[in-house]
Amino acid sequence: MRHKRIPVIAMAGLFLNLFILITGLYAKTNEEKILLNFDLSAGSYLIKQKEGKEVKEPVFEYDIRKDTINALKEGGFSIAADASQNYDYVLNIEYSEKYSHSQYFGKRLMIDEFDLIMLDDNKNILFKEYRGIASRNVKRVESFVKNDLTALIRDRFEQKDEVTFQIFRLKKDNSKNVKTLEESMGPLIRLFELKDSRSIPVFVRYLRSCDCRQRWIAKFALLELQYKPAKGSEDEICFEMVNAMGGESTIAYNFIHSPDVLKQYRKEIRNYSYPWLIMTYGCPAIDLMIDNLRCQHLMPYLGCWSRGGNIYDVKPVVVLSHLTEEKWKKRYRGKDFNQEWNEHAVNRLINDMENKNVELKDKQKSRYLNTLIEITGNIADRRAINLLENFAKNEELAEASGKAIQEIQKREK
Repeated sequence: MRHKRIPVIAMAGLFLNLFILITGLYAKTNEEKILLNFDLSAGSYLIKQKEGKEVKEPVFEYDIRKDTINALKEGGFSIAADASQNYDYVLNIEYSEKYSHSQYFGKRLMIDEFDLIMLDDNKNILFKEYRGIASRNVKRVESFVKNDLTALIRDRFEQKDEVTFQIFRLKKDNSKNVKTLEESMGPLIRLFELKDSRSIPVFVRYLRSCDCRQRWIAKFALLELQYKPAKGSEDEICFEMVNAMGGESTIAYNFIHSPDVLKQYRKEIRNYSYPWLIMTYGCPAIDLMIDNLRCQHLMPYLGCWSRGGNIYDVKPVVVLSHLTEEKWKKRYRGKDFNQEWNEHAVNRLINDMENKNVELKDKQKSRYLNTLIEITGNIADRRAINLLENFAKNEELAEASGKAIQEIQKREK
């Protein structure tokens, strides 16, 4: 009896299918398995009757459990049914919704807590992620879970430890939009907790953040790490300027949850004023104060920018507006004035007003320019007159420019 020959092409196809099947099974059995633990708190509850008793059933606006499982599976992970199964990692997720009531917005849903902790199978922490600040509404939580969660975990696997991972995340943050700043709050707080000297350059950079909360977190972290900036350097000015901004108690209690730092570093966070900074550091302090003005208009709702109050504790706009010898000595009780401060401030103000590439949107830019025009008018220096006359032709800048021109003309009489 003769055997039928199997065509070579058919044999090749058979082996190919067999190879795909075997490698697929191998990959499936080697998927990283995650045990998920959810700690959920609902913003409202539905009262139901069960067996003659009232039972409160939580009502969630967002089903985070379902989307988390789907996102991890799509990202190549498998999910352990419970702790009795073998698993490679544990992901603990704390998620809390609540409703807030306000006079202006009425009743609205807020995300009260959204934190993640990932551990390996030996219960060592791989990373902590504080998402509550960056994910204050359901849409942001949903976007993070569906689009970013798996990538976050994969990024962590590529770093040797959590410190390098959090530093890596913050190095990617070079933007100055509100969302990006809020995204970086979690890693910054976590680096404060880890207290590793490798994070010092990151914290020094965040002394210049447009979010005052981040400046205080960076300052507290650098104090904990016993950082000493070089004398007279820009880093030293930024380090000391944080003290004039206010808000340290809020940061210590509500963000880093470490109120002891207020007592421990009482001398280091004493309330320096903006005039003191100018008298101590001169023109570089003036430059940084004008940079802060830009930040205030870029991020008007992020953090406190001035303590306000007594004569030595005032807003940057007020201090910059008194950079003439007569006004300075009158307001700051005869404190010595350096004419170089006036020259430098006027030149810097003119340069900033002429700069067409300021990273501000139209309304922000007009508000920022109006602030610079106001300061220039208070200093009343004739070098700015031509620029102010051009601004006076602009509807949004006309009023401030007109007042500034009047102040200059009044001073010349």
